[in-house]
Amino acid sequence: MRLAIVVLNYRTPQLVINCLETLISEIEVGRDCVYVVDNNSGDGSLEMIETAIAERNWHDWAVLLNSNANNGFSAGNNYGIKAATADYYLLINSDTLVRPNAIPQLLAAMEAHPQVGLVSPRLEWPGGEP
Repeated sequence: MRLAIVVLNYRTPQLVINCLETLISEIEVGRDCVYVVDNNSGDGSLEMIETAIAERNWHDWAVLLNSNANNGFSAGNNYGIKAATADYYLLINSDTLVRPNAIPQLLAAMEAHPQVGLVSPRLEWPGGEP
């Protein structure tokens, strides 16, 4: 796998669904995968996200993982990372809306600079301000 994207959820199912919608055009099915980790929300998040994945036919690229515990941000992301073996990993928050061409640009930067171990996107408000 080229890219594993980990999205951590804790009681933000609609934000996760919105995030996944912005990833559709950013990934290559078969080369990339999104792992949504539910950090033991206990609020119906699992069912809501699972339904969205099924209804929108995202199962080829979106995987829902139930961590069965809320051990915090780092542990939740590590849970998602351990579920995949990929060349690159991208950790994004559930409230992230990925702009068009953002992920291909990050991948291109990593491939152009193989000595680099980490890149980060610029975070922007909806109006484009940093």
